[in-house]
Amino acid sequence: MAMPWPYADMPSAAIGSLAAFVRAREPRVAVRSSSEYVRLWSRIPNEYDEISQSAILGELIYAMLLYPERKEPLVRSLSTTLEAERRVRGEVSACAIDVESLDRIVSATAHHLDEAGGRLARDCDVVGLTTSYAQLFASLCLARLLKHENPAITVALGGAGADAAGASLLDEFPFVDFVIKGEGEVRLVRLLRALLDGETPPDDGSGVISRMRNVVAGGAAVNRCDEEPVHNIGKAPAEIEALPYPDFDEYFALAGKRGLAGVLPIEGSRGCWWDRRVKSRNPMSACYFCGFNGRTVRRDKSTARIAVELRYMSERYQVSRFRFVDNVIREGIGAELAGALREHDRRYEFFAELRATVRPLELLRLKEAGCTEVQVGVEGLSTRYLKRLNKGTTTIQNLCAMRACFELEIPNGGNLLIAFPGATQEEVDETRRNILGYAIAYQPLRISEYGVVPDSPVARFPERFRVRIRKADVFAQALPAGPGSSLSIPWLDHEVDGEDADWAPVLDAWLEWRNLHESIPAVHGTRKPLLYFEGDSFIAILDLRAGKRTIVLDQLESELYLYCTEIRSRREIVEWSRRRESGSERIDSVLGFFLAERLMFEENGKYLSLAVAATPEIASRRMLGRLARQESIQEP
Repeated sequence: MAMPWPYADMPSAAIGSLAAFVRAREPRVAVRSSSEYVRLWSRIPNEYDEISQSAILGELIYAMLLYPERKEPLVRSLSTTLEAERRVRGEVSACAIDVESLDRIVSATAHHLDEAGGRLARDCDVVGLTTSYAQLFASLCLARLLKHENPAITVALGGAGADAAGASLLDEFPFVDFVIKGEGEVRLVRLLRALLDGETPPDDGSGVISRMRNVVAGGAAVNRCDEEPVHNIGKAPAEIEALPYPDFDEYFALAGKRGLAGVLPIEGSRGCWWDRRVKSRNPMSACYFCGFNGRTVRRDKSTARIAVELRYMSERYQVSRFRFVDNVIREGIGAELAGALREHDRRYEFFAELRATVRPLELLRLKEAGCTEVQVGVEGLSTRYLKRLNKGTTTIQNLCAMRACFELEIPNGGNLLIAFPGATQEEVDETRRNILGYAIAYQPLRISEYGVVPDSPVARFPERFRVRIRKADVFAQALPAGPGSSLSIPWLDHEVDGEDADWAPVLDAWLEWRNLHESIPAVHGTRKPLLYFEGDSFIAILDLRAGKRTIVLDQLESELYLYCTEIRSRREIVEWSRRRESGSERIDSVLGFFLAERLMFEENGKYLSLAVAATPEIASRRMLGRLARQESIQEP
């Protein structure tokens, strides 16, 4: 089951995968899926869509139902959260939810909860609830109701929320029987087999936390003990290449009746190749702010399997839009996927998350494969700050990825992460300069204020980052004393030892960035602050970043400028000038001119031209033409 608050227009990847896996591996189990979040969406569609954009609002609403006696402090916490949401989102979009509309939202939520509990309690032996998208308190509300209606039901919680809360869920809530940590398929099947066979779940490694012993099949007597919860059910992850196709039949039957346009989740990999914590056994081998993948080994599906799965899922559900739910798709998949889809004679649209090391040509290949939107992991525009994050990327790489997205007109939902612990004022100032001097030419990033994430290096080693971590104030102050102190919820607040850097200059620069893109006039049907037009032997650059000016480049300048539309080292530029056989004596002066006019960015001896082609078609021809020239040079 999936309770609110995932996006309503997409089925739950978790329950789709789990349902198919259990059905394939354990025929004694009759499996049903239940996308309860769609049912609530149909009651309050506009409010639901707004709440699903928030990390905490939905949890607070269900916390009111779980603890009705705490409604007053929970309403205060919700009001505080609404104000924070508005501050973060600025004038970009006003939050439509307010305290005045809360009673109606809570009433609709309570009515749906009662209906769901009555419908599901009658004929279920085991209920599994996923908690990855602000679903923890919603799942707890339903679990309590199900146990009240039918005490014989076994309740298991999984997903990111339950993973973070862990054993504290069993300590605090007697209506929760199992908590599954990490990937669920293999662990869930082994748990179900133990329940079916009346056996004690095998104690052979971490995976499922339980206080149950001598489990008897069919909902008969269950011996509970008061010992500390134990870890059991093995560690082995599923082989993702062999996973059955997810089962979304129930979602589409439900969503179709309500007129929801479906987007299909597709899984091309699990884990993150940059996160090497499991493989290296070094808990710091990851982005320091990230709490994903800490117990996940990176595995990739083959491109052939992905192409076949896309075709199967599209035909089965009559949907051509997909969302890769990978933490990050693997590098180099674009050309392979485009080729595989051409062989299938299929055209899809999809979203994917990328690292900023993606090359422009790879983005073009992804676009050819059907990529219409991305989220590039930018996070910072100061290389010193990126090093502080352990991001493994640089400012020039981020600008190159942002440039390629903007040039190819692929929307980029990347974030600019501010206020990471320990940031210096020099890093803030560098970020501001790089926004106003360079990044301002491209689509504005989203501002994201840092918050501690469970299982991240910061959460595991707060002393290394000089922070003090506590339960999020909105929950600690609003929940009853017991859960308020003992429940390990995934929402955390922190304080930094020492003086924080002032990020106000970056916020001011971001507003200027956003305002420029909202007000810039269209040129030849496109709104780009810095673009170039090619002639036979020249380039004209139109610069709208501050007023309006045109810079015309001669042939040498034009050729060098186009050569540096990808990151080029000084050695590569010198070698390029030698092959050209003329103009090498001008290289330094030309580069100096580009840098002085902020037409080019330089970092540690590497250079990147900033102006973009007027259209994606021109950019594509440039990229493919350069590829053809490179291939011809490599021929014997």
